[in-house]
Amino acid sequence: MEDEQPADVEVEPEEVEPEYVDPGEEEVLEEEPAPPAEEVRPVVPESTLGSVVVAEGETMVLPAGVVEVTGDWQVDGKLQGENTTVVFTGNNQTISGRANLRAAILRGGTKRVRGSMSTRGVNNARPGQAAFVVEAGTTVVIEKGASVSANGEYGFQVAGNLVLEGGNFSCSFSNGNGRDNNDAWLPGSTLVIHSGKFSGNGDADFSGATITVHDGELSISDDIWNSGDALYIYGGTVSNDSSGGMFWLTGRVELHGGTLRVRQGGERGLGVVANAVVFATNGELVLECYDATREDSGIRLYSSAQFAKVTANASTTIFGGSDKECSLTIGSLNIAAGKVFDARGRNVSAWLDPEGKGTFKP
Repeated sequence: MEDEQPADVEVEPEEVEPEYVDPGEEEVLEEEPAPPAEEVRPVVPESTLGSVVVAEGETMVLPAGVVEVTGDWQVDGKLQGENTTVVFTGNNQTISGRANLRAAILRGGTKRVRGSMSTRGVNNARPGQAAFVVEAGTTVVIEKGASVSANGEYGFQVAGNLVLEGGNFSCSFSNGNGRDNNDAWLPGSTLVIHSGKFSGNGDADFSGATITVHDGELSISDDIWNSGDALYIYGGTVSNDSSGGMFWLTGRVELHGGTLRVRQGGERGLGVVANAVVFATNGELVLECYDATREDSGIRLYSSAQFAKVTANASTTIFGGSDKECSLTIGSLNIAAGKVFDARGRNVSAWLDPEGKGTFKP
C-alpha cells in the first residue's frame, strides 16, 4: 500500500517503464482492449518548393519550419536545414543524392529512394510525431544501393507501405518494448522485402504490420516480441539475436521458403502465442546459439505449430508452462551432434533426419 500524502502536497507520479510479462508465468495470453484511437492531424507545410536540385559544390539553405517538396529531390552538394521538416507530397517522386534531414514525412503516391536518406530522430513515434513517417496511402521504395536510416529510438512510423528492392533500412527500436504511444507500425501497414536488408538494433514489435519476405534479410539485434499481424516468408532470412533470445510468432505465420532463424538466449527461445496460425510448406526453422534445457526455457507453445524442416544447432526443450493441448509437428528434424531436443512428454511429432547426430527425447 502506498503512503498517504498530505492533501495540500502535489506528488509527481513516477514514470515506470512497463515490464514484459513472460507468458509462461500466466495461464493464458490475453490481449487488453485497445485504447481509443488518437486523432492524427497531418503536419501542414508553411512553405512550398518544387523540385530540389543542389549540384556538387553548391549549398542550399532550407527555411526553418515545415517545407513541402512537390517534385524530385537531387542533392549532391550541401544542404542546411537543421530545424526543417520536409514533407514530400508529389504523386511520384525520386529522392536521389543525399537527404540528411531533421525529419521527413512522405505523403501520398510512390517515393523511390535512390540515394542516402536519414533523419535525426526525436525518440517519439506517437502518431504523426516520428522523425521518419510513411503516411497511409503512401509507398516508399528503397532501391538497390540506396539506404534509409531512421535514427533515434522510436524514430520512424509506417502507416503505408515500405518496400525494399535491394536497398537497406536501419532503425533502433521498432514499437519499443511495450512502451505506449510508440507505434512504429500502424494498423494496415506493410513491409515487403524483395532484396536488401531491414535491420533494427533494439527490441522489435511489428504489431499492426503485414510482413512479406521474398529474399534479403530482416534482422533484429535483440528480442522480437511480436512478428506482426502476418508474416509470409518465401525466401531470405528473418532473425532475432541471442542478446535478447526471444522470438514470438504472432498472427498468421507462413513459411514457404527461406529461413526463420531463432537465436535462443538460454532461458528464452521460440514462442507461439495463443490463436496464432503457424505452418510451413517449405523453408527451414533454425534453433541456435545458447542451449535451452531448463524447465523454464525453450519453445513456448500456446498454440499448435507445424514446420517442414527444423535444424537444432543448440539444445532445446518444450517450456514447462506451455499449453498441454498444443502440438508441434515437424516434417524433418535434424539435431546437431551433442545437442538434445527434449519434448518433455508433450505432443511433438517429428521425422528424425538420419544425418542428425544429436538426441531426441520424446
